[in-house]
Amino acid sequence: MTVPFHMSRRSIKRHIYQTCHVLWNVLQPLELKPPTKDQWFKIARRFGDLWDFPFAVGAIDGKHIALNALPKSGSMYYCYKGFPSIVLMAVSDADSCFILVDCGQYGSISDAGVYRTSQISKLLEL
Repeated sequence: MTVPFHMSRRSIKRHIYQTCHVLWNVLQPLELKPPTKDQWFKIARRFGDLWDFPFAVGAIDGKHIALNALPKSGSMYYCYKGFPSIVLMAVSDADSCFILVDCGQYGSISDAGVYRTSQISKLLEL
């Protein structure tokens, strides 16, 4: 497959990685700050009002993001679905807006394992 740019695949991959890294490091602290105590109470109130789930502070789910098998990675990235992946786990509020995000765990780790090792569990169990 030819690339319609005048750059090698390696250069393109490097630029995409660097751009995503900068975007995450700059925007994440501004846009995905962990909720404060007052915000948690507002989120719980909104879940009760909107969905009749009083005291809920978020809806959580994980998604496997497929990727090409990395060289010499063994089975770490292979999920139970049979393809290499990383796991995106997120918590959303009652209005389906992300409030907490964790991405990058190995695909072989279960949702419970991702939850236990992520910052999400630390923030929700306070």
